[in-house]
Amino acid sequence: MMERRDVYKREKLQYWINRVRMDSMLSEADKQDILRFIDFIQREERSSLRIIRCITAVILAKKVIKKQFRECTKEDIRHFINYQALLTTIHKFHYESA
Repeated sequence: MMERRDVYKREKLQYWINRVRMDSMLSEADKQDILRFIDFIQREERSSLRIIRCITAVILAKKVIKKQFRECTKEDIRHFINYQALLTTIHKFHYESA
């Protein structure tokens, strides 16, 4: 099997993992859940870039949802997805009209 090339250095990934650990906006339960998720995707042998993208997406979701992840409902997830779709539409409109 071909070995995946890791475009980003491991130090960048470690920076993001440390950022989760030190983020004062995250509760301890959320930090534990995110770190478990990171551990899971590392075991799945995902690239550092993909893991970093997942971390940033989870942090953004936390800012939008404003609940502990363990308390999130389907409706909370839908709200986040709608928020992301709105941002994408605004971003696309901005660049098309420029």
